[in-house]
Amino acid sequence: MSEMFLAEIDREAPGTLKALERVPKDKLEWRPHPKSRTLLEQAHHVASLPAFAALGLKTGKREMGTRPANPPSPDFVATFNKAVEDFKAAVSQATDEQLLSETFSFTMNDKPVRTWSKAEFLRNVVMNHFIHHRGQLTVFLRLLDVPVPAIYGVSADENPFAGGKP
Repeated sequence: MSEMFLAEIDREAPGTLKALERVPKDKLEWRPHPKSRTLLEQAHHVASLPAFAALGLKTGKREMGTRPANPPSPDFVATFNKAVEDFKAAVSQATDEQLLSETFSFTMNDKPVRTWSKAEFLRNVVMNHFIHHRGQLTVFLRLLDVPVPAIYGVSADENPFAGGKP
């Protein structure tokens, strides 16, 4: 199972890096809607989610409503590269038995609110969540008129199969 998650992060990382590299630093406080995250918050969330996986595998829980003490770093590429490194290290050490039998819980006041096996945690809470928010980030880029990278094939701005032409 760990090999599957490692291969998946290797497939997803290049497209994510392309999106993070295109985040305009002069628009970090922009948000598409009052209920939405800022561009800074969204890009940082995408960049740091693989590290959340590493921490979740180690601790087995996350207290709801807690936020990091430090403000998000606008160095999204470095944050993401370190997060992927942490993800790979943690997942490489996990056995199939641990992924299937050990649990991860979201807690509130140290009481479990929702619990999954660590394998389900990696699939649903980390990878699906990570890909979802990367998709939102590409919409932010489109709304800011920043060329959207081709992630799974082509985009309206980039076609790697046509010599880089849209």
